[in-house]
Amino acid sequence: MTTSTKIPSVNSLLNKLNSSGINISPKALLFLKDLGLNSSELEQIIQKLSFSPNFNSHITMKTIQIDSLEIFKKFEENCLNSEKIPSKFLPENDKLTRNQPKNEKKEKSSEKVKSKRQNVLVSVPKIDLGDDKVLETDNAESEDIKEFPELKENPVEKVNDGNKQENINNHRKGVWEPLKLRRSTSTFKAIASDYDAEIKILRDPTKYLFTEGKIEEFLAVQKDKFNQLSKILKKRPEASGLLEINMINRLNNSVNVKFIGMVVKKRQTFKKKYLIEFEDPTGTCMTLVRQESKNCYDLIQKLLPDHVVIVDGYLNVNQNTNSKIVLVNDIIFPDTPKEHKINYPDEDLAICLISDTHFGSKDWLEKVWYRFVNYLNCREGNDKQIKQAGKIKYLCITGDIVDGIGVYPNQDKRLLITDIYKQYEATAKFLSEIPDYIKIIISPGDHDGVRKAVPSPAIPKYLAKGLYDLDIEMVGCPSLVSLHGIKTELFHGTSLIDINMMIPGLNNDDPFSSMKEMIRARHLAPSYGRKTELAPVSKDWLVIDEIPDILHTGHLHKNGYGMYHGILLVNSGCFQAQTDFMRSLGIVPDYGKPTIVNIKDKLVPQVINLVGDLQ
Repeated sequence: MTTSTKIPSVNSLLNKLNSSGINISPKALLFLKDLGLNSSELEQIIQKLSFSPNFNSHITMKTIQIDSLEIFKKFEENCLNSEKIPSKFLPENDKLTRNQPKNEKKEKSSEKVKSKRQNVLVSVPKIDLGDDKVLETDNAESEDIKEFPELKENPVEKVNDGNKQENINNHRKGVWEPLKLRRSTSTFKAIASDYDAEIKILRDPTKYLFTEGKIEEFLAVQKDKFNQLSKILKKRPEASGLLEINMINRLNNSVNVKFIGMVVKKRQTFKKKYLIEFEDPTGTCMTLVRQESKNCYDLIQKLLPDHVVIVDGYLNVNQNTNSKIVLVNDIIFPDTPKEHKINYPDEDLAICLISDTHFGSKDWLEKVWYRFVNYLNCREGNDKQIKQAGKIKYLCITGDIVDGIGVYPNQDKRLLITDIYKQYEATAKFLSEIPDYIKIIISPGDHDGVRKAVPSPAIPKYLAKGLYDLDIEMVGCPSLVSLHGIKTELFHGTSLIDINMMIPGLNNDDPFSSMKEMIRARHLAPSYGRKTELAPVSKDWLVIDEIPDILHTGHLHKNGYGMYHGILLVNSGCFQAQTDFMRSLGIVPDYGKPTIVNIKDKLVPQVINLVGDLQ
């Protein structure tokens, strides 16, 4: 740290703040100049401000009134105290009380609210409603803020996206004060607060993910995948008369055959026929799919490497050359029965599904998040919307809770919080503002502080102690949990992009169709060796052995849902503006659109548009 005693000029002050990534309003700039701070003192104040919970990378007079008065007390030896603050910069109340006796405590500008959730103290900063506009050191205001001036207002007021999502993608670059949580003035009582949470962890890989990375382990997980899916396939009505591949290879006559095989490779011939090699633990065989087999030929488009299926065909043996090939008549996927029975609870409750909050990112949509918090607290919306919010008993977050550190090159340039521990500390603060009767379940994603390869364990306690202190249910990825009897599969969804790239007709804007392929394959990442990193553990945790009532994924930052064979498939949107990676994939994010699922009598999903729908 410099020890310079030279008093900086206005320009040098502005440059100093600019180099620290801090914006400042003209009034605040003049105020700091009038204090006569030297460079060393200024650096100390910047450092102290940076660690303040109310600081948001810009300085206004409100910031100084909330934070700096306390910070100045630490510099009394250098005469950096509140007496040096010119009275013209003080609010009226401060002018009146400036000469009060020292033993009389001044009312703090920042209000402390005690959360019901484990008595966590939450700082709720006040909003600057004055005309103290921020002077941006990059000399440019975000175009998105100009296009959406309401985002500089309190989002408790009217917010309308005007169907211009693309224009809001980088609005986090703009400058605005943190939102103050609004007190509810209604006497509405959430029905969910009358019931205890009924949650059971049915499947969680966290304690079973030990591996040394040996070749034998890679082979073991593929064998386990084959065995698990074979058990599922053998329960299908089409499974009668199954043979092992080595038995088929010993046949000398042409005959109808049926076997369970894993796809080794698939290629199309110049005559538009498909040659597919299958294997099982006993051997391999080659098959041919002709265009004459219309139903089967169309289905082959969805058949990927490492899929495990039943092959129904005709073994064609050439007696002259003794060559053999199976002419495929039908392919049967593991899939699920068309009718899936769900044990609905008697209580009129709901589950809220979100993902990809990305706390710590510069692109995190703070105002949208706090509107969500207001909604969960039944402070936002019309009577119908508040009643719906009052039914929410569970909040499931499927991954990318924080933006993480070093997930991609030069990520630090897109981070507000560059420490993974502090990212989770901030996460705990934000989640502590959610009503304590709502049970939160968190499963990690590829940005979280766990390995990227799936299956992955729950976010560890040493990284996110605050989340454990909030009594949040922390599970691995993927996990199956029962929420009031509703079996919910939680999976971040990293394999969705692979599925979309390999199956013609699928795209990232339609996650529901991609999720159907997971159910059809009864596997959350059907193909090995793609962009999705798969860990070699003894058990394949990605097999959907127990049919869920809800499959919840994220990752794509797109909202989509639908029913497939009686199973509700939901892919959540996000709380982050469009990133460079999303832009490279052509994805315009669906931000601020949680899916609320009513679970009494039937699964009824409803997407709440926090930006446009709440009244």
